Amino acid sequence: GPGAEQVRNKLVSARLITVGTEQQTQSDVVEVAHEALIREWPLLRGWVSEDRQDLRVERAILQAAEEWGSFGKDLGALLKGLRLAQAEEWSTRHVGELPDYALEFFRASLANRDEDLQKEKERQQDQIDNSKRLSAEAEARAVAEQLAREAAEARALSETRAAEAARKLAKRT
Repeated sequence: GPGAEQVRNKLVSARLITVGTEQQTQSDVVEVAHEALIREWPLLRGWVSEDRQDLRVERAILQAAEEWGSFGKDLGALLKGLRLAQAEEWSTRHVGELPDYALEFFRASLANRDEDLQKEKERQQDQIDNSKRLSAEAEARAVAEQLAREAAEARALSETRAAEAARKLAKRT
């Protein structure tokens, strides 16, 4: 904001910092002229540290986007995992700062991740459905086996009773 710009201008006037332009991103770069300033000003030290990390992430995105383009936009060259998470977090603080080619790359990385997540979700649902089907089949087999046992026991009991009746009848004659 305007307050930050006033502070920056005063620091430049006092020759405590210099302001330039970063070639690759064409964004403003502030350099601290005296290391003692960073050592003795904890808030500035925090800002510089945060800015360095942001710059590393931005450069990684730009470099990866260039590689992606040189590899014919191959899916294997997209950001994944931790690198994508860092880029996503960086992008929330730096909206609109990526050049078009890098923005296309970043969006392709997000879309690829979302597609992978959807495929994994579908795979897990297929496993759940398959487990339910196998469980239902096993339950049906168990019921069929129980009914077959009961039918066999009923036949055996019937045959035993018929044999007893035949013996009794044979004794009477």
